[in-house]
Amino acid sequence: MHFLPDVKRIKSTSPPNFFSFELIKREEVVSLFDATRFNEAIIYDTNLPWQTDLAVLAKQDGEIVGVAGASKTCAKLWQIGIEVLPK
Repeated sequence: MHFLPDVKRIKSTSPPNFFSFELIKREEVVSLFDATRFNEAIIYDTNLPWQTDLAVLAKQDGEIVGVAGASKTCAKLWQIGIEVLPK
């Protein structure tokens, strides 16, 4: 299943109270490889033809509580994996 949003209709929102967000690029994503609890959002297998290129970290009190990782799987399609801690 694929979803192609109307990018002209996307609006910025403020983070919910008590949360902050951080955008990291591919070079920094490597630092998340030790945080194996987010293995559905971050691609760890270097044998695959694509890797996580961007990630957004959701933080609460400085701790990562969620990750959305995106990888460019072809010229016009990005794959996104999202994972959050149960609490």
